[in-house]
Amino acid sequence: MTLHINFNVFEDRGLFRTAFGATAYAFITIMTLTSFDKTRNLFGAHNWKRIHTIGGYLLWVIFAKSYILEMTSPLRIVFAVIAVIVLLLRISILFRKKI
Repeated sequence: MTLHINFNVFEDRGLFRTAFGATAYAFITIMTLTSFDKTRNLFGAHNWKRIHTIGGYLLWVIFAKSYILEMTSPLRIVFAVIAVIVLLLRISILFRKKI
């Protein structure tokens, strides 16, 4: 059995997708660095929460988009539906807290 992955890392993905992906990687890096006590204290609780909230939603959107656009199998459809439902529930909780 041979495994062949057809994925070109250097494929041109366009400016928007490249910028979006680079932003996501930057948030992953910042979220990782601020997950330690000393660096978390440097940022402060409010900024730490803001970074992790924005970064979490950004990553959520990226994964949900990939599941939604690639619904080629029943498992991907299930993941897409779950991602959308949970995101809508989370947004509804945010709006309830604001009111």
